[in-house]
Amino acid sequence: MRRTDSKWTALGFLPCRRGLTLVEILLAAGILAIVITGFLVSLTVARRTAAMARNEINAVAAARQKMEELLLCPFNSPDLSVGTHTLSNGRYTVSSTNPAMKTIDLVLEWCEPLSSITSSVALQTTITTTLHE
Repeated sequence: MRRTDSKWTALGFLPCRRGLTLVEILLAAGILAIVITGFLVSLTVARRTAAMARNEINAVAAARQKMEELLLCPFNSPDLSVGTHTLSNGRYTVSSTNPAMKTIDLVLEWCEPLSSITSSVALQTTITTTLHE
């Protein structure tokens, strides 16, 4: 008897098998499909999260720029009149409880691409006649 053609196991003598069975191949393919699917799902979620973060960073930069533009206006400018002012992508509200002080609340909104999620960013500042003129 040649030992190269057969192998001994705990259950006894078995003939030597070469290759894989159909069940083993299907099982390996199923496991590989599950792993690849999980990887692709996590990659998609990561890309969407990165896009949302990028949109928020751009909105914060736009809000800061608009706030800087408003701060450059004279205290009695029509742009700083008390009330709500509409922007193309949001609004700002100027309120005053003291004739020498105004509060500006700025809100920018945007819709996330490929979804129905509406996000917003808000900034607030207070200006006074003594520091602003």
